[in-house]
Amino acid sequence: MKRLEYGRQREAGKARESDAEQECATMSEPVTDMELDELRDFLAADLLDVPVDPNFKESLRRRLWEMVRGRAWRPPESGES
Repeated sequence: MKRLEYGRQREAGKARESDAEQECATMSEPVTDMELDELRDFLAADLLDVPVDPNFKESLRRRLWEMVRGRAWRPPESGES
């Protein structure tokens, strides 16, 4: 049974590597002026003074911390540092 689970994990890892390779290939394509304008608009939103619900902010903080803690205990995948 362990061999079957190991095989599934290897296949999932190969699929993630393939996805990452495709993403890198896409990222190496030239960026258009339109995409840069969209990025500037997106980043400019960080400068807006938008009120945030404190309950939402706290729940988000907790969720992100749990994600960080969850990754801290597993060995890095190939290509991660």
